[in-house]
Amino acid sequence: MEVKIVAFRGTGFRNSEYKSEPGLVRSGHVGIIFEEDVHTIYGFHPTSQAEEDAGGIEELITLLKSHYRQPGTVQVDSGIFLRAYELAEQGKLDRQTEVLALTYELPDDLYRSAREKILTWHKSQTQFWYNFPKRYGDFDPGEFNCAVFPKQTGIPIPLDDGNVKKYISAMREQGATKWDPTK
Repeated sequence: MEVKIVAFRGTGFRNSEYKSEPGLVRSGHVGIIFEEDVHTIYGFHPTSQAEEDAGGIEELITLLKSHYRQPGTVQVDSGIFLRAYELAEQGKLDRQTEVLALTYELPDDLYRSAREKILTWHKSQTQFWYNFPKRYGDFDPGEFNCAVFPKQTGIPIPLDDGNVKKYISAMREQGATKWDPTK
């Protein structure tokens, strides 16, 4: 059965034109689409409570840039990917927000196990530690970002590096194609 890793780089944090965009659109994001749920994208990122406790998205981003881990959960992020797709279609960002999809064919047992974990973690809002990667794309033990989190379920990932720019480059090298939200 098929699972897709979808990802985009984001608008960045310095461009004032995109300051009102959601934090995930600005930072870039990685998600998972299961064959049975083609219009649902699951992502892993800090909880809304973490954002509130930090004092807002700007403060949360500052904490993450300083590698202060935050509670994160699996969330439905389809709207974030649709917004990135819309921005990419406007053509202003030189493919930065182009959403790519890399398809993996998984054995049925691995697919079912991974999907069950994601659905269970989403429903229960099980918390894991979220952080931005360190300089070389690595993390402290027990910390993840959206790019490396799928590996917790057994889903293969294109690169064991939390740097989204490098991750997307690896996706391209492995045959990723432009994601089409209509399919």
